[in-house]
Amino acid sequence: MVSSSKTTTVKDSPQSRSDQALSGVETPPKYPWRVVDARAFVYTGAIRLVLVEDICDLDVVAISYTWSDDMKKWRESMCNQEGRTYEEKIGRGSRHLSTSITASSDQSIARAHLFFTIVAFLVLTRGKKFFWMDIICINQDKMQEKEFFVPQMGNLYRNTSETHAYPLGAEIATSVFSDQVYFPIWETRAWTVQEQIVPNRLLYCYAFHGDAIDDIKKFSHISDADSDKQDVIHMQTLVLDKYKHVSGMFLLEKLGHAVTCCMREELPLSNLSMDAYMHHFEIHEDWSQLQTSIKRSSKHKVMCFARTSSKEKHAPEVARISLVTVGERKSLWPQDMIYSVLAALGLENFKVTYDIGFEEARLRVFEALDSKVLAHILGTDWGSNRDSGNNDSALPRVVTSSPTDGMYYLKSAVLNCEYNRSIGTQMHCRQERLRIWKASPDVLQGLCVLRHLLGNGRILLMQGTSVFDTPDFASIPVATIPSHMTKVIIIDMSALGLATMQDDDVFDENFEIDKIFEFVEIGECQTTAMLADQMEINNKTSLLTLCCERTASGNLVNRGTALILDASALSTAYSHVIVQ
Repeated sequence: MVSSSKTTTVKDSPQSRSDQALSGVETPPKYPWRVVDARAFVYTGAIRLVLVEDICDLDVVAISYTWSDDMKKWRESMCNQEGRTYEEKIGRGSRHLSTSITASSDQSIARAHLFFTIVAFLVLTRGKKFFWMDIICINQDKMQEKEFFVPQMGNLYRNTSETHAYPLGAEIATSVFSDQVYFPIWETRAWTVQEQIVPNRLLYCYAFHGDAIDDIKKFSHISDADSDKQDVIHMQTLVLDKYKHVSGMFLLEKLGHAVTCCMREELPLSNLSMDAYMHHFEIHEDWSQLQTSIKRSSKHKVMCFARTSSKEKHAPEVARISLVTVGERKSLWPQDMIYSVLAALGLENFKVTYDIGFEEARLRVFEALDSKVLAHILGTDWGSNRDSGNNDSALPRVVTSSPTDGMYYLKSAVLNCEYNRSIGTQMHCRQERLRIWKASPDVLQGLCVLRHLLGNGRILLMQGTSVFDTPDFASIPVATIPSHMTKVIIIDMSALGLATMQDDDVFDENFEIDKIFEFVEIGECQTTAMLADQMEINNKTSLLTLCCERTASGNLVNRGTALILDASALSTAYSHVIVQ
């Protein structure tokens, strides 16, 4: 239980007015953590919120899911109840719902209440009592309270005993074999990036209408001996009549309605969503979504790698994967596209505010980043913000970005990296002037496969050569440049000022491009590529770079990320570089 010395109440003004007047500084309000008593809800139907100053004082389960209109309406219905405090309103409102929901009730609220019941029940099955769930554990009507807790999400997920993730969001699936399961909504939301990477232990929880146990067993490799073990427990509480435990799964019943729940740890090569899809694919030979499924499988492996990196304290790699991943996701508040990965970026003491807009929030985060972390997140966006006026062209755009998937194990070569919006991104690194042109037909043969592997239909295969060591190469016909002195370069069309082009357009003999750029090295990485000299897919050690133009001031402006498929492509000399 929570000791009285650790229990407090919400205070919007922790200092007295006289104290603030004397100090001349208004101290930001501090708030206690709220956690839900799972046992109290399952047995009484009322949500009991316990207040504690330090989340580490309790054995708490953190809940990761996605909001829905049902959940928002459910919360509002409880907050509309009378009560002196927020906790009283939630307690009375939840008790009212538990006693009044019937088949004729508002089904959106009923669905949300059922989902919450599942969450609380599965917490109890783990032998835990308390859990944290943002929709009620943070008073969403108080922006200051949200701003206080957002930077502390890393502390929450790292220090709670385990995190329960709900890939289907707050929904209960109609079938195990459905797009809702194959392509989970949880993987489309910004906040769930760090919620998948940071937790101490992560368990995936699924819920299905009706008895789905036999369907799940078709691809879960459960033995007959395990299937025979069935326990039926009669509860007769306000939220649950009874449940059956079989093969590690639970069949819950209330008012004649059944829901199947299962919980499992998931591996890089196996999770319920992909296993269900592959079973469907093998039975029906349905190829329509195979490419999307393969892409999702690849991203799942990357996130598993990020979890390993997080546990091993490889902060720069965790930050890099988070920035690559979050760019393809969505958030309710624009600022959360960057605030949602503060823990992954190592900024758990960052001051969060929601009244400044996304761009200002983004710039403040990058200005606050540790030098090594900042160096590691360069090149996570194929494109650039070169016309923003904030000298931030080297930095990922995050929103509207084109994430550089397919590049792993970055060994950063950038030293003393720092961003200042009045100057730009300063770093100590290697750079070289290269002439680049449309790749020869034998190299271009791999373009289609490469676009598929990297998940980007806007990339081009180019060839290039240094004009730093050999200035004459800047003007002679490319056909006369010795092949052993050329490099294969992967670059986004936006860096070349081109609109999207299909493969046939690129292969057209009338399409030509020949330009000179400054390439700034970010570091070595591993990438999967179709090599020019051997038409097969291999892992290749390459150089990740920024493709830049030099301005009249002598500084550089980044046009986009480029990958040079040769680790020895640049000279060995380091210099001070400013990318505006």
